[in-house]
Amino acid sequence: MSRADTILAPATPADAHAPRALVRASGPRARDLVRRCFRSESDLPGARPAIFIPDSGPEFPVLLAVFHAPASYTGEDAFEVLTVGNPTLVGRVIGSLLGPRAPDGPGVVRLALPGEFTARAYENGRLTLDQAEGVAALIAARTARQAGLARRLLSGESGHAFRGWADRTAAALALVEASLDFSDQDGIAPDVLAAATDRITAVVTEIEARLRASAPRESRPGRTRIALVGAPNAGKSTLFNALLGRARAVASAVPGATRDALAEPLTLGPARAAVDVELIDLPGLVAPDPHAGPSIAAAQRQAHAALADCDIALWCDPTGLFHPAPPTAPETRVIRVRTMCDRPSRPATRTTTTDARAVCALDGRGLDALRLALVDAAAACDPDPGDLVPRHRDSLERAATALREAAAHAHHPHHPHHPGPSPELLAESLRCALGALDELTGRTTPDDILGRIFSSFCIGK
Repeated sequence: MSRADTILAPATPADAHAPRALVRASGPRARDLVRRCFRSESDLPGARPAIFIPDSGPEFPVLLAVFHAPASYTGEDAFEVLTVGNPTLVGRVIGSLLGPRAPDGPGVVRLALPGEFTARAYENGRLTLDQAEGVAALIAARTARQAGLARRLLSGESGHAFRGWADRTAAALALVEASLDFSDQDGIAPDVLAAATDRITAVVTEIEARLRASAPRESRPGRTRIALVGAPNAGKSTLFNALLGRARAVASAVPGATRDALAEPLTLGPARAAVDVELIDLPGLVAPDPHAGPSIAAAQRQAHAALADCDIALWCDPTGLFHPAPPTAPETRVIRVRTMCDRPSRPATRTTTTDARAVCALDGRGLDALRLALVDAAAACDPDPGDLVPRHRDSLERAATALREAAAHAHHPHHPHHPGPSPELLAESLRCALGALDELTGRTTPDDILGRIFSSFCIGK
């Protein structure tokens, strides 16, 4: 990736139905491109209406945002073009900017590689490496939790901790190396060894605590199971059909119409963030009755077994009172749903919990909001990667291993009468730990790691 080149790319997906599309460019020729291809009142930094002048065809209006170095995302001269989300117009903008009217000079005007905008922001000191990884994580986030973890990287909070551990490890290494260079003794002075050991122990303790706190959480294999639970005639089957978009269950005003647990696959959410679940309509739960017939008893056993095995319980109650609570497992996520919200609510309902979602499966009221809640809840049931990206976890694990080795060397100093690891091994373990931590801070990150990080981005980011 030559920094002498000027790069450009669409920053939004090519969609003929999108209302707007964004094209961005960055590099040494950005200002010349603005002067040659746009007609606007000013070329000063800021956003303003402009007229785009293509190589061929009629001119058309756009919104042009101009950024001068270093006050841009990349730290270079840059601009962004907001136009109608039509692939033909976007193609004309990109084709004209790449065309023969591109200004002469060093470098070329070309399409950006994946992640090249953010890579330039990192190279120009606009982002730290962990913040750049936060950008990629935020783009890929599918849940509110994942987005929150990505923002934590973007804020620099994680990087601050990494740099603190690296600085303290470097300080311990400096103590050891200085003692070896300037001491007349055979080994490290006891007071220097004690100070270095304290720093090593503190750092490795903090790193191990972070690794434990952010350990990935496993989930059961298969689709996330969502069970509709409640009393008979709570509107479960009608809601079940509405979520599926077809009449799968028999909905009847007669209590006990549902005798079996009906399970159907369902895809929730937009294509980019879709989650596959298994939706289960359960028989209405009733109080134990020793005089109940065998079919009713079997239906209740089946309902309780399915409820104990589900990941999410949609607790349906048309009264809004939500009492008594269904017998769910402690780890089951419960979403309260006040069904039949088209009916007048009881006065007591106004004083009950406010976290219930009101829906009407007949007219669709509240269904979209419920689907979004189910997407978030189902995605949260997926395996949790923890709050460390895999590269960070690998580097921290290697640093912790090297620090534990250093601590072992420090507790067994070399002595003529007590053979043990030499001070040189202690210093070497600290260098290994510092190298792993420096990969996190970006101080000594190898080019192949940088390539893997930025190649995971989308084009235009």
